[in-house]
Amino acid sequence: MNARAFLLFLTIACAVVPGVAQRNHRPATIPVTIKLNNSRNKTFLVDSVLVIFDRYDLSGAGIVKKVYYPVNNMISIEEVPEGRYYIDVFCMGTKKYYFKHQGFIYKGKNKLAFKLPRAEVFIPGTYISEDWFNPNDLAHRTFRW
Repeated sequence: MNARAFLLFLTIACAVVPGVAQRNHRPATIPVTIKLNNSRNKTFLVDSVLVIFDRYDLSGAGIVKKVYYPVNNMISIEEVPEGRYYIDVFCMGTKKYYFKHQGFIYKGKNKLAFKLPRAEVFIPGTYISEDWFNPNDLAHRTFRW
C-alpha cells in the first residue's frame, strides 16, 4: 500500500512540475522600442537608422543588424532575445549621428531613447566661427626677451 501511494504521489508531482515551470518561464524574445528624441530640431523626422545588437559576452555578433525606417522617430524591433548587449544606432541621411549603449534587454526594460543633438541648415555667408584663431596669442609671440 505504501509503495502504491508513493508511486501515485510521484506521478502527480511529475505531472504538476512542468506546468509550474512553464508558468514561470520568461519569453525567449522581446519586442524592443527605440525612440529618437529630436525635439531640439523641431521634431524633424529621421530618414533611416541602422541598428546593431551585439551580445555582451561576444557569443553572438550582430544578433540584430538591419536598417529601419522610423515612424514618428520611433523604431520597433519585434524579436530580440533577452540578455546584455552592446547596442549601436547609426542615424543615416542628411545628418549622420551615432549612438552607443551598453545594457540589458529584458521584459521590464525594453525601451531605449536617444536624444539627437541640435542641427542647423547651412546657409552660405551666415557662418560665424566660434573659435577664432589669433596668431598673436601664441606662446612664442607673447614672450619678451
